[in-house]
Parts: sequence; C-alpha cells; structure tokens
Amino acid sequence: MVCEDHEVVAEFNIVQLGKHYSSDQLPPRMRDELAIATYAIKKVKGINVLVTGMSIHMKAKIIQDILKAIEYAHLSLMDIGISRIISSIHIDERYDKSQAVEER
Repeated sequence: MVCEDHEVVAEFNIVQLGKHYSSDQLPPRMRDELAIATYAIKKVKGINVLVTGMSIHMKAKIIQDILKAIEYAHLSLMDIGISRIISSIHIDERYDKSQAVEER
C-alpha cells in the first residue's frame, strides 16, 4: 500500500575542505560557505528545507529532487573554489504514511 502523501525526507551533512587562501586574503567563515550551499539547495522547486546546527533536512515528493539539491550544493561550493567536498546523506522514504521534516 502506497500512501497518497508519499514524501522523501533526507538529512544532509556537507563538509568543505581544500580551499587555499593567499596571505593577504582572509578565509570566510565556514557558515558563509554553508549558506552558499543552502541557498543552492533552496533553488530546487518542491524542496522544503530545515537548517539545524548539525545538518540540513530536506523533504520532497520525489527522490530525484533530493539528489538534485545535493548536486546543486556541491556545484555551488565547487564554483567558489572548494576543491574537496565530503557529504553524508541519510534518506528516509516511507510508503505507508506521511512524515514531516520536523518529526525527524
């Protein structure tokens, strides 16, 4: 039995490493880079996003939107010169009942 309100919930952690700065350049705070990744995720239509101190939670109707959001986050960091990006993703896809991001 598939629930009519079927949704995919994901927890996403991203760590950016490897950007080198010249001696006259100050590195941005890590949260500035995470804000860039979060902004990129929010560009995907149909994604609900909840940012917490530990991770980014996302909810969408289809798993492809979750994966597209993760790709956008990676690309946004690559575009600003991050040379290594490490992600951890947990995806919860239930077919028996609806779930809210806040319930995770």
